[in-house]
Amino acid sequence: VFEGNPFKSVVNGSLWTIPIEVSCYIGVLMLGISGLLKSKRRSMACLVAALLWVVLWGQNINIFGATVQSAALPTYYAAFIFGAIFFQLKEWLSPSMLLSGCLLVVAWFIPSNNFTHFLGIAALGYFVVNLAQWMGHRWSEKRGSIDLSYGIYLYAFPIQQSLSDSFPQDTGWMLLAKTIPLCLICALFSWFVVERPALKLK
Repeated sequence: VFEGNPFKSVVNGSLWTIPIEVSCYIGVLMLGISGLLKSKRRSMACLVAALLWVVLWGQNINIFGATVQSAALPTYYAAFIFGAIFFQLKEWLSPSMLLSGCLLVVAWFIPSNNFTHFLGIAALGYFVVNLAQWMGHRWSEKRGSIDLSYGIYLYAFPIQQSLSDSFPQDTGWMLLAKTIPLCLICALFSWFVVERPALKLK
């Protein structure tokens, strides 16, 4: 499909992350079922062990056939694990945009090797967590608010592909103008019919 599009033969390019995410969630599920996540100390030990494992052998872990180069897999797994580590350390990590920004800049300029690469992933993760907290304080989510982020992520690409196929003469701006309302409608449908009911089951 979409053979005539600039981005050929792909229905939803955004979904390339899903196999990696599912692999990570299955790992968390297995650790939870085993009881290894009942205490912070055991959780941290498991996460550090998992981090070492993916750094050394992550390129061989591709359970669901993610369409990425094997050499890139350890980076994605490590990013997920660093996020879990930051969550476990949230009581000790003081939120600081200045500190996290400085760490990110330092990591950017350090000569890259196998070790500093993953330090950079950690610095980026810490910065993103701080940025999310900073934004959250200013635009606090109210109870009952609508979250269209996942629906937009999920439906934008196939909508753009379909429009590009149906209206090949359109410019990028014309396609964007058509994509935004269609994407918002699909995201609203997804939120009210799928996502919000699913969140109520937590």
